[in-house]
Amino acid sequence: METFVHGATRYLVVPQLARDVAGQPARMTLGDSDVDALIYRWQDGRFVEHARIAVPGGEDAAAIALADRVKPRAADA
Repeated sequence: METFVHGATRYLVVPQLARDVAGQPARMTLGDSDVDALIYRWQDGRFVEHARIAVPGGEDAAAIALADRVKPRAADA
């Protein structure tokens, strides 16, 4: 997970490695890796879903600041 501030708003990026597939055991090497990283925005004292980024098999996230812009990125292994 990664948090970052853009403007005056805090965001949280939560990468997802994979989702479980019915009929298969829940394991790191099994499942459907066609998933999104979830981006939440801090609002009214809690994080609310803000956006999703297609990141198949994303294991990590980082926020990169470029001048006045912030680019959330997810890294996969």
